[in-house]
Amino acid sequence: MSQCATWKSMCSASSDTATILSFQSSEYCASGVGSPEMNPPSMRMFFHFGFEDYILFEKWVPRNRGQYVGSWFALFFLTIFFQTIQTYHSNLEVQWAEELAQANEVAKSDSSMSLTNGQPKVHAGSILLHWIHLWRQPWSLNEVKQNVLRAVLTFMETTLGYALMLVTMTFNVPLFFAVIAGLTVGSVLFSRQRSITVLKPNGNNSSAGTGCAGCG
Repeated sequence: MSQCATWKSMCSASSDTATILSFQSSEYCASGVGSPEMNPPSMRMFFHFGFEDYILFEKWVPRNRGQYVGSWFALFFLTIFFQTIQTYHSNLEVQWAEELAQANEVAKSDSSMSLTNGQPKVHAGSILLHWIHLWRQPWSLNEVKQNVLRAVLTFMETTLGYALMLVTMTFNVPLFFAVIAGLTVGSVLFSRQRSITVLKPNGNNSSAGTGCAGCG
């Protein structure tokens, strides 16, 4: 870059010899302007250690050990929060599927129809046509509430997921494992909640809500 010579001369202009030696030997003298506290970190596309890396935002750059440790725990708990949203969304989908199955059973017994809203049984060859027919049907108030909540949770889940992916792409080893550790701990914390399965509404299931493997 054409600015490199200018920056190098600026680095050498200090009257303090000790400062010159320490500053020139740092990555900041080669890549930035001014003091190390004001210079941007270099982008290293390989696994590495060190404090100075961008974490999602321009201002989120750890400059010392304390900030780095705080950032590590922030990413760790952010990953667990991501797992919380993901598990909650999954459980809601299970609950809604159970409610739909129960409604279908009621419609089937009352009017010999297999689908809600009184729609006839769909054969495999007419699935796409049935989709089009369903899209043309007006949403019920309950469906509107479900889809609003589904959209919000999907937005949050996707945003957090890609943000955590970008953190791992800093190639900073401890930050990378902050995300991995959060995913690992979250998988244990929510192991029972993720074991919830859809229970077919019949006389054998006394609780149509949740069922989890290993819950007593």
